[in-house]
Amino acid sequence: MWNKVKKVLHKIFIEYFGLIIVGLLAVDIITKYVMEGILKNPGSSIELIPGLLEFQLVYNKGAFAGMLGGTFGHIVLILISILGTGVMTYGLIKYRYKINKGMLIGIIMALPGCFGNLIDRVIYVNGEPRGVIDFIHFYIDAINFDWPVFNVADMLLVVGTIVFAVFYFIYDSKLEKVVTSAPGSAGSTNPLFSSPVQTPKTCLPISEFLYKFKLSTTEISFTYTKSRNCPQASACI
Repeated sequence: MWNKVKKVLHKIFIEYFGLIIVGLLAVDIITKYVMEGILKNPGSSIELIPGLLEFQLVYNKGAFAGMLGGTFGHIVLILISILGTGVMTYGLIKYRYKINKGMLIGIIMALPGCFGNLIDRVIYVNGEPRGVIDFIHFYIDAINFDWPVFNVADMLLVVGTIVFAVFYFIYDSKLEKVVTSAPGSAGSTNPLFSSPVQTPKTCLPISEFLYKFKLSTTEISFTYTKSRNCPQASACI
C-alpha cells in the first residue's frame, strides 16, 4: 500500500510539478489581493484568535521584518529574488529526476514563494515601490511576543528551504556512508583497490571488469583489467 502511495506521489511531483507550483503561486496571489480588498487600509486588522492571531494589512518594502528597506535595498531584493527564482527553476527542470523527493518537494514549495514576492516587489504605485502585501500576524499577548507580519509566499519560502536543507543533509550523509563502505575506502580490505572508489556495487554480465582512473592534472587516463570469479561468468564491481 505504502509503495503505491509513494509511486503516486512521485508521479505527481515529477510529472506535474509545474501545475503544483502554479497552484501554490495562485493561492499566494489570491490571498494577498483578497485580504487587501477586505482590509483596504494599511494597519487595518481583523482579529481571528484573541491574543494570538489576526489579519493585518502591511505593505512591506523590505525583507523580513522590514530589513533592507530603501531604494538600494529594494533593488538588492529584486535581484536576489530573480537569481533565486532562476536557480531553482533551472535546477528543478534539469535535476528533478536525480534529486531525492524531499529536496524536490522543498524546491517546489520555495519557488512559488520566491516568485510570489518578486511579483509584488516589481509593482510600482505613483513612481514608488508598493511593497509586498503581508497580512498574517501571529503574536502572543501573554508573553509579549510579536512576530512580524507575513504572507503565504513567506511560509512557502521558509518551509521549502528548511525541507530542502534537511533532506539534503540526510541524503548527503547516506552518500557518505555508501562511499566509506565501498571497496577501497578506509575500512576496506580489498587489495585490488588502492584508492577510494565511489562506484556502487553491482554485477555486470561480462567475464572481466574494468577500472579506470583519470589523472585530472594531466588529462591522462589508463585502465586496469582484471579477471574475477563471478557466478555465471559475471563481473562484480
